[in-house]
Amino acid sequence: MQSKTSLKDDILKLMDNLEVKGGSTDAAIENDGPRVDNTSRTELFRLASRYYNDPERNLVNFPRMVKSEDPPKTSYFSVLKEWFELFYEKTGITGPYVLAAGITTFLLSKEIWVVDHEFPYVLATIGVFYVGWKKFGASLASSIDREIDEYEASCSSSRIGEIDSLRKTVEHQKIEVWRTEAQTQTIRAKRENVAIQLEAAYRGRLIRAYNQVKRRLDYQVDLANLTRTVQHKFMVKWIVDNVKSSINENDNFKKCIKDLQILAAKEK
Repeated sequence: MQSKTSLKDDILKLMDNLEVKGGSTDAAIENDGPRVDNTSRTELFRLASRYYNDPERNLVNFPRMVKSEDPPKTSYFSVLKEWFELFYEKTGITGPYVLAAGITTFLLSKEIWVVDHEFPYVLATIGVFYVGWKKFGASLASSIDREIDEYEASCSSSRIGEIDSLRKTVEHQKIEVWRTEAQTQTIRAKRENVAIQLEAAYRGRLIRAYNQVKRRLDYQVDLANLTRTVQHKFMVKWIVDNVKSSINENDNFKKCIKDLQILAAKEK
C-alpha cells in the first residue's frame, strides 16, 4: 500500500505540473493559452480522495468534518456559546464577563475607543437591533428556512426527475440489450434451421441416388433373369427338337410293339 508521505508528494508534483501546464485561468482566457485537461484534474481528485479517506485514518479522534445545516448557537446576539463554554472550563462562570469588562475598560481608559457625543447613538442602534432580533428574529429565520426548504425541494425535484429519467434510460437500454441478445438467438435459430434444411436436402438427394441405383440394379437383375429364362426356353426347345428329329417312325413303331409285348407278358 502506498504511504501517505509518498501520496502527498504525488499530489504536490501533480499540482506543480498543472500549474506549469495550464497556468492561471485568467491568463489562459486572456492569452488563449493551454488549459488543464480533465484527466489531470481527475487524477488529482483521485489522489486527494485517497489521501483524506485513507483506511488507516483515525475517525474517532479525527472524524470527517460535516457542514452543519444550522448556524452555531450564540449568546447576546452575536457571541458564540462555544467561547463561553471554553472560558467556563478554564475560569468559571464569571470568566467571559470579566474579560469583556476588562477589555472595555482598557479600550476606554486608553482612549482607543473614544466616547463622543455620538456614542449614545451606538448604544441605541445596538438596542434597536437587539429588540428587532428578539421580536422578529424567529419569524425571519423560519421564513428564510422555509424559502431554503422550498429551494432545496425544487433542486431535489429536478435532481430526482433527472435521476428517474436516467433510471428509465438505463431500463430502456437494458431492454435494448435484451432485444439484442434475442436477435442473436434468432440468428442462431435461423442458422440452425438453414442447417436442418441443408441436412434434409442432402438426405433427400441421398435417397434419390439410392433409389436410382437400386432401380438400375433391379433392371440389371431382371435383364439377367429374363436372358437366363429365354436361353433356358430356347435350349429346351432346341434339345426337344433335336431329339424328335433323331427318332424315325420305324424305330418308334418297333418300340411300341416291344412295350406291348412286355405288358402282355406281365398280364399272363
